[in-house]
Amino acid sequence: PMKRFRDMEQLSGGEKTVAALALLFAIHSYQPAPFFVLDEVDAALDNTNVAKIANYIRSQASDLFQFIVISLKGSLYERGHSLVGIYR
Repeated sequence: PMKRFRDMEQLSGGEKTVAALALLFAIHSYQPAPFFVLDEVDAALDNTNVAKIANYIRSQASDLFQFIVISLKGSLYERGHSLVGIYR
């Protein structure tokens, strides 16, 4: 929102991530999937956008639709319903 149209090559990594997630969620609203696996989608995002994505994911998660999110940022995984830690 509030941004002008630009070619994908001119976008930052965070802007590309937000655009890709917006497209993914728009497609999901038309053709629902039972779950998503998101692998470090927050890597290029600033804290503000991480919080927005986390809040959106939390608002959409239900018994019929689940997210598996892999993240290294506490601001994303602290908003999850369940947390599984994996280490070596």
